[in-house]
Amino acid sequence: MTTRLTEALAQIETVFAAYPRRAVLEGCPHCRGDVRVADHDLFWLTIKLGNTVGTEADVKALLPTLLQSLVTTGELDPGIVLGKVLPTWPAEERAAVDRFLDAVWQELPIGAFYDTEAFLAAVPDRRRFVTE
Repeated sequence: MTTRLTEALAQIETVFAAYPRRAVLEGCPHCRGDVRVADHDLFWLTIKLGNTVGTEADVKALLPTLLQSLVTTGELDPGIVLGKVLPTWPAEERAAVDRFLDAVWQELPIGAFYDTEAFLAAVPDRRRFVTE
């Protein structure tokens, strides 16, 4: 991992540190009720997080872990993870994610971003990286 990506991940940790990670997240009362984070793998959490489990604050609390996993393993789906990042988030949060994506772009292939097309399919705005 390059210094640029390491610094981008550190900035993600700093920016999203304001959101505490909770051991138990509220789940849909009709589907399952409360969910202990430790009882589920990250892939399952990415699918449910912000939908039927947890809140937007929980998405932000877990985002550093999810982004770290994207570049160190192939276990998560980049499109699902990056789909959790909303354009309505504060500018500082969006900028930290953009810096992370810029650093990943420079290191392709890496982790779950196994090639350029996988990366471009996952990012919210591929025009930032290529002109068509």
